[in-house]
Amino acid sequence: MVEDFDHREFLLRVVCKTYNHAAYIKDALNGFVMQQTTFPYVCVIFDDASTDGEQEVIRAYLSDQFDFDEDGAYSEDTDFGHISYVRHKTNRNCYFVVVYLKENHYSQKKSKYSYISAWRGVKYAALCEGDDFWTDPLKLQKQVDYLESHPECMLTVHSANWKTGDDIYPGGCQDSFPKDYSLEELIRCGGYFFATASFVYKAKLTVDWPEWRKIASVGDYPLQILSGLRGDVHYLPDNMCVYRYQNEGSWSQNQHNKEANEAFQKKKIEWMTLLDEETGHRYQKAIYDQLVQHFNSLFHLREISFWDYAKAVFKSGEKDYWHLMKDYYRVCLKPIFKRV
Repeated sequence: MVEDFDHREFLLRVVCKTYNHAAYIKDALNGFVMQQTTFPYVCVIFDDASTDGEQEVIRAYLSDQFDFDEDGAYSEDTDFGHISYVRHKTNRNCYFVVVYLKENHYSQKKSKYSYISAWRGVKYAALCEGDDFWTDPLKLQKQVDYLESHPECMLTVHSANWKTGDDIYPGGCQDSFPKDYSLEELIRCGGYFFATASFVYKAKLTVDWPEWRKIASVGDYPLQILSGLRGDVHYLPDNMCVYRYQNEGSWSQNQHNKEANEAFQKKKIEWMTLLDEETGHRYQKAIYDQLVQHFNSLFHLREISFWDYAKAVFKSGEKDYWHLMKDYYRVCLKPIFKRV
């Protein structure tokens, strides 16, 4: 059984969730393997039943670079898929756990984490989706060093480049100096401000989630907020990763789908409204400053009432009443005048 497998005591776990990233996954894997650390780390890669040949790409990569014959290498077929646990041939601190799933868990809203209970006992965790990648071999070491020397810090992030097609450009936060971000800043900046591939955080953040975090439909933005609630969030100005934006099959591209975008906005309003309640409305202006754009969009789509939209504006830090009345005219009054 996986739970009984003799494995190293890892300081850090990298989680990489990937689906149909055959064209990109090697970049992500290379970023994991090139990390130069003073500690052992394990990269847990979930292939969510890809249909584009990605599982074969990953298998070929492991066969070429990892040692399946070393004592401790692990491989098992299960009812949910296949697990391989191997150590890199030359980077002796780098271990991979690859979970090749038989069925797509994302579409079924099924959790994957119960499959890797043997590798969950770590102090720190890092994130990188299968279509993003790291560019600095000292990324993990830099962020872990900061976390080790600052026990009050829950999450470290850094600047990133964005890649759209063949174009690479600075995106999100590009501050040129290190700083701690306040919780209100994290809420107002939104999920795109820090690239998910820049996250290294204390693994205990995934334990004892509040209700608003449990119902959120995305993971990175709520994780920033939860980190800010429980400690410090520190930004490093080093540019150490690339976020692929609007590539085929990505979350950012999926938001162009009308139904998916509406569902995302409604769910975001739901979990952030609950966040407002659970924090005693201490951050209400920041929360509704972030939500007003979604209330505006849903009002124009006639998915919510004018009163719901108006209440959100009243609660926000940016009380643009003139804009509010123009929206009321366009959506509610103008159609009546046209019929007269």
